Amino acid sequence: MGREISEEEKIGFIKRIIATGLFIGYLPIAPATFACLISIIIWYLLFHLKIVFIIVAVVLFFIGVSLSNSLAKIWGKDPHQIVIDEYATFLLPLYFTPRRILPLGGMLGYIITTTPGSSQYFKGGIIAYDNNIKVKLVGVDVRLLKRYGAVSMPVAKKMAVCISRKFKTDIGVGITGIAGPGGGTVKKPVGLVYIAVLFKKKIFLKKLQLKGRRDTIRKKSVENVLLLLKELLNG
Repeated sequence: MGREISEEEKIGFIKRIIATGLFIGYLPIAPATFACLISIIIWYLLFHLKIVFIIVAVVLFFIGVSLSNSLAKIWGKDPHQIVIDEYATFLLPLYFTPRRILPLGGMLGYIITTTPGSSQYFKGGIIAYDNNIKVKLVGVDVRLLKRYGAVSMPVAKKMAVCISRKFKTDIGVGITGIAGPGGGTVKKPVGLVYIAVLFKKKIFLKKLQLKGRRDTIRKKSVENVLLLLKELLNG
């Protein structure tokens, strides 16, 4: 028979789950950035409940300080696996961010660059709403846009490749979609989103048909990009 787990070990395991952000802290690359997904979920659910949001943020802050000190003593240092301080602190700028001002591409960049140390792995991005920007700045072939339209998988794929080439990075992300409330058609309804990620010279594609308001579609799109990146980085 196996050894019975003591109460102290159970408490230690729970502490580790919270401190590492549901084990997100064990990701090999940018764990703090991916841990911010927790902050986004809390922000989205409690955005209209200001008092509750503040209470949750304060409680997480103090829990973060306590757990970080406790686990740092156990491990002998403050390892990168402890990400509660990052996602707890990230709630503060989110509190002052109106949900409606974040466009799809801008929201992804905002989430990544708000995390301390993101300059070590994030070089930049282009919010290419207009087709001319896609052509002149990103490098998308105008014939591709005419044939498939801006909201299409070929365009998302081309943007990912061009961004990686332009910024000389190992990873390139292209997102294009219709967040609404207008702009949808029968063939391309509101909520249609195409995601392309260039990773290790391979292209990974994802098509979404999301429902909800504009801010919901943006949020879910960014979550899907980060989750796809997490899967790829985990191997």
